[in-house]
Formats: sequence, structure tokens, C-alpha cells
Amino acid sequence: MDNEVLWERLLALSPWRCRRLKSWDCLKGPNWVALLTQHVEYACVCRWDGLSGQDWAMLLARHPQFADRCDKWDELNAVEWVNLLEEQPRFAEKCKKWNEFDGGLWQQLLRRHPALADHCDWSKLEGGHWSKLLRERPRFARFCDWSKLGKYDWYFLLDARPVFARHCPEEVFSYWKRRGWVFRRRE
Repeated sequence: MDNEVLWERLLALSPWRCRRLKSWDCLKGPNWVALLTQHVEYACVCRWDGLSGQDWAMLLARHPQFADRCDKWDELNAVEWVNLLEEQPRFAEKCKKWNEFDGGLWQQLLRRHPALADHCDWSKLEGGHWSKLLRERPRFARFCDWSKLGKYDWYFLLDARPVFARHCPEEVFSYWKRRGWVFRRRE
């Protein structure tokens, strides 16, 4: 077991041992995240410059009060940004990577925080993304490119939200009707 993993486990189980450390240099970014997530009182000795963008995303998701110490906003990748914004949408103004979010990341983020829709590039969402998003957030229908939905996307969407049947192509209804799916189109 390497020194880093050993310290992380030790600190997680016995944080009082931290007081005995003569040098904090043995702790790496993930160790600091593990320690500070549980014990913010050690922030006064943290080696902030050793935290990576990923470390910051994980730490700020739990403890946004450390944001003023973060100098690695540009190092967060799209996935890290979405994970952070899901927990702390207050950091949206810091994000400069909206254009790097793919349809799956947009669908994930907007299902939880629809207020961030102003940043969305709707063209990145594909049929499955739209189906999942509209089941929970039907208000985004006005942005939907209905032609991107395939027959299975329609099946799952209409099962949850039959109100969208008016957008469904007739050939999709015919396909499901041949398979015994009973559904009446509402106009």
C-alpha cells in the first residue's frame, strides 16, 4: 500500500492523528479532499496549491465556502463541472466550458437544475437525451428537435408524457400499433 492511500485511510478513521503530523507535505490532493470533506477545521494547514481541478470539484461540491481559495477553475473538465454544478449551481458564473458539455451532460444537469438552461446548446441533445429530459422537465419541449427521437425514445417519452403525442410521427404510432401497443393520439 502506498503512502498516500495509507494516510487517506488513517485520516478518515482517526483524524485526531493529524495534529501529530510534523509535515503536511505527505498529503496529496485526494488526501486533502478526504480530510477536509469530513473535517473543515484542517483548512488552516491545507496545501491548497496541491489540489487539482478534479480535487477542487469534489471539495467544492461539499464545501462551497472554500471557493475563494480555488485557483483551478479552468482545470475542471466538462464532467467535473457538471458534477460540481449539480451540487452547487451557484458556481455557474465561474464556468467557461459550457460548449464542452455533450448532450448527456446537458440532460443530466438540466434534469436537476432547469434554471441553467440559458447556457444550453440544445443541438447537442439527441433522442435519448430528449426523452429522459422531457419526462421530468416537459417545459423544455419548445427547444426539442422532435426529428431526433427514434421509435424507442418516443415509446419511453409517451409512456410518461402522452401529451407529446401530437409531435409524434404517424409512422412511429403505426410501428407500435403493429406490436400491440395501444395508445390513442390526443389532438
